[in-house]
Amino acid sequence: MPNKRKSGELISIIVPVYRVEKYLFRCVDSLVKQTYSNLEIILVDDGSPDNSGKLCDDYAKKDNRVKVVHKKNGGLSSARNAGIDVMAGQYVLFVDSDDYIAPETVEHLYEDITKTGADISICDFIPFTDKKQSKNSYPKTQFILSGEEKFAYIAPSEHYSTYGVVSTVQWNKLFKAEIFAKLRYEDGRINEDEFIVAEEFNLANKISYNLKPLYYYYQREDSIIHSFSLNRLDIVDAIDARIKFYKKHHLDSYVHDLTKMKITFLIDFVGFHYKDICRLKDGKKTIKELIAKNKSDAKALQKTDVPSKMKLKIKLLLGSPIMLNSLFSATGQKETK
Repeated sequence: MPNKRKSGELISIIVPVYRVEKYLFRCVDSLVKQTYSNLEIILVDDGSPDNSGKLCDDYAKKDNRVKVVHKKNGGLSSARNAGIDVMAGQYVLFVDSDDYIAPETVEHLYEDITKTGADISICDFIPFTDKKQSKNSYPKTQFILSGEEKFAYIAPSEHYSTYGVVSTVQWNKLFKAEIFAKLRYEDGRINEDEFIVAEEFNLANKISYNLKPLYYYYQREDSIIHSFSLNRLDIVDAIDARIKFYKKHHLDSYVHDLTKMKITFLIDFVGFHYKDICRLKDGKKTIKELIAKNKSDAKALQKTDVPSKMKLKIKLLLGSPIMLNSLFSATGQKETK
C-alpha cells in the first residue's frame, strides 16, 4: 500500500450513482485508496432502484471522507450538479460509478496543477469491457494550452482529430472548483460534456495535458451510446450550442467545420435509423422538427465545397429521409459508435 499524502488542499470527488450495485465497490474502493488522502468523496444516489443507495451509506459509515446525497432520479447532469452544490474542495474530480481510477490519480493531477498553474489537468484513460482492456494512442508529450488555441481542441481541427475525446469528456480532469462557481451541467442531456466543455475551457486560463493513463473507463454493452435512442440526438443541440459560443467569442474560423460535424451526425443518424425512428411514438415528428430546425445550416453547407456525395445526402435528408435510409442500406455503410 503506497504512503498516503496528507498535505495539500481539499479535493472533492463527485460520483453519480444509479443502478450500479454490481460495480460500485470497484469504483469507491479505488477512491478511498488514493495516495492523496485529503479528500471529500461525494456519492450522489440519484434515486437508484437497486441496493446502490444503501451501499453508499455503508461506505460513509466506514470512512468519514465519504458523504452521501440521496435525491430523486434526475439523470447524470442532475446528480453531478447536486454534488457540486455541496462540495467544499478547492478542486473537483468527476468519476462515473462503473469506472475506477489508479491509486495515484488524484496526487498526479493535483501535483500537475500546482506545478503548472493550470486550472484543469487532463489525464489519459484506459477503456475496458468485461472481456478485455485496451489502450489509447494519444501522444504522451506534455503540453499546456492557453488563449484561443484551447478552442482548437474541442472543434474540428488537426488537434481535435487527435485529442477531441480526451478534451471533451468530463471524468479524466481535475478542475479548480471555482470553474463551477456559476456553471452547471444541463439537466436531462446524455451528452452533458458536449454542452459544457466550451464554457469550461473559456473559464480556464491554462489547461495542462499531462496524459498519463490513470482513468479506467468501463464500456457497458447496455450503455445508451451503444444502443439506438432518440436521446442520442442531444449531440446535435450540443454542437449547435458550441457554434453559438464560437460565434459569440469571434472564433468564426471553426464554425464551418462545426456545422459540418453537426449535419454529418444528423445525416448518419437518420440514414441508419429512420425506420426505427418511425416506429417510436412521435419519432417521425421529432426528427422532422429537428431536420427543419437545421435546414438553413444544411442548405448553406450544401453550397460549400463539401464532397458531392455529402451534397446528395443533404438533399435526401431535407427532402426524403426514407430515401436516405435506403441509400445507407444499399451501400452497406456501418455505423460508427
